[in-house]
Amino acid sequence: RHDLTVAQWRVLAWLHHREELTAKQIREATRMDKARVSRAVQGLEARELIRRRPSPEDQRRHELRLTAAGEGLLAELIPEARAWEAELVAPLSIDEYRQLFELMSRLESQLAKLES
Repeated sequence: RHDLTVAQWRVLAWLHHREELTAKQIREATRMDKARVSRAVQGLEARELIRRRPSPEDQRRHELRLTAAGEGLLAELIPEARAWEAELVAPLSIDEYRQLFELMSRLESQLAKLES
């Protein structure tokens, strides 16, 4: 509906939580590959949802931040995403919901081991 890829959504969400990140930090947090993050950043920058600037400490590194337009989009998107998630997990009991997160955490740990 907002013409965002999953990768772009993840970049926006991480910038919403951390204010400023590098593409490398986003790759590490999301476990997305370099090309996917790069394409997501380029697309978001072209839509003026994020801005990229060279780091004062290291000109080879670029810091990414949300723009006012990016913050505005997230102000709309986050409540929609939360409502969608609530509807998705509505059939689960509290215990099943907790178990789902435990299982997902275990799978993420195993994925990290397999990637090393």
